[in-house]
Amino acid sequence: MTINLKTRLVLSFSILGLVSIVSITILVNFFLERQFIQYTIRNQEQDNLEIVDRIGQQYLGNNLWKIDIIEDIGVRALEEGKIVALIDSRGIPVWDARKHNSGLCQEMIQRMTKKMAERYPSAEGGFIKKFYPLLLEGERAGNIQIEHYGPFYFSDTELFFIERLNRILLILASAIIIASIILGVAVAGRISRPIADINAAAADIGRGKYKASALRDSGITEVKELRSTIMTLADSLESKEKLRKQLTSDVAHELRTPLATLQSHLEAMIDGVWEPSVERLSGCHEEMIRIAGLVNDMETLARYEAEGISLRKEEFNLKDTAEKVLSLFQDQFREKGISLKIQGDNTILTGDSDKLKQVLMNLVTNSFKHTQQGGVVKIGIEKNESSVRLTVMDNGSGIPEEDLPFIFERFYRADRSRTRLTGGSGIGLTIVKEIVEAHGGNIEVRSVPGKETVFTVTLSV
Repeated sequence: MTINLKTRLVLSFSILGLVSIVSITILVNFFLERQFIQYTIRNQEQDNLEIVDRIGQQYLGNNLWKIDIIEDIGVRALEEGKIVALIDSRGIPVWDARKHNSGLCQEMIQRMTKKMAERYPSAEGGFIKKFYPLLLEGERAGNIQIEHYGPFYFSDTELFFIERLNRILLILASAIIIASIILGVAVAGRISRPIADINAAAADIGRGKYKASALRDSGITEVKELRSTIMTLADSLESKEKLRKQLTSDVAHELRTPLATLQSHLEAMIDGVWEPSVERLSGCHEEMIRIAGLVNDMETLARYEAEGISLRKEEFNLKDTAEKVLSLFQDQFREKGISLKIQGDNTILTGDSDKLKQVLMNLVTNSFKHTQQGGVVKIGIEKNESSVRLTVMDNGSGIPEEDLPFIFERFYRADRSRTRLTGGSGIGLTIVKEIVEAHGGNIEVRSVPGKETVFTVTLSV
């Protein structure tokens, strides 16, 4: 069985309130009754001493007493639940409440015993006798015996006070539980509503509606972070979805042009419109090489992403590798009228020299395609204590700012025309990024359109 967050929070607050008030009620009853019992015991003893003092004032001497007043004191004490008896110094009873009114004494004993047994069945109480010697002017005038319910006894007034206190605690408990429920509903609403919105937004994202609903803000840090994460995820998935659709379009475009060329040339030769010649067959061959290159790049990237890049690490001189790349491109750069330079000192690095050579070749090729006659392409090598920075800079056409975040995505190209001269496969920079990250490094790009573009590869030493 599952319950939603709002119900769980309301139940939690209600249970917390209930547990709190029950605990408070138990503690209050325990300590209050304990103190009340001690108070009652002290009060009973004080009443006993007052009775003794008042009876002592009725002594006339020579075992003579004011019997009528003693009787009044005894009857009043009987009404208060105390059975008093006075014995003179000779051991002769002077006045005894049991003899005065035995029936009333018995009735009182039964009533008080029943009431306290019902209220405190575990107290094991009952009537107890206490003896108080009566000393007057240094002489023992007699003894006073007082029977009362012990170890403690609550009068009707005192029991009413305790019951009323418990009733107040019960009302307070009900109020606290209601307040806990109200507070729980309010807090649960503040927490669950943003989460419900996030859940709905996640469901919209799952259906491809990345901007379906605006998420309300929350003052709770975790919910706020979750909201931010969901919004970032939505933006990322929206971007990936655009790239996926663009990928389909790009692959179709990349294959359409060479396939259309091959189809038209072959159909013309089959229909006899063109005579098969070395030049025309060479053109068909170039288009096939273009298709094969695209497929090969896609296979390489798929293998890197699925299996990871296998590196054969060794120590090598990065500048030597850069010079080898430069020698491969010298003729092409010279024919186009572009200057290709290397700056930096000999730098020993541990890595896969062939893979990093491929990185340089892809970056230099990219710069070559986008740099006009009279331009410059520079390879820079800079080493510090912890890393090596490899830069490829050109002063070609540049990359628009809005395209920079996507430049390493497969088939993404800032050049929307995708001409055969500058198009390439659109996967080269993606492969570069995979190789660099496999070496534990990172690659960045900054560009000012029409002025300068710099790719920076940072590798740990």
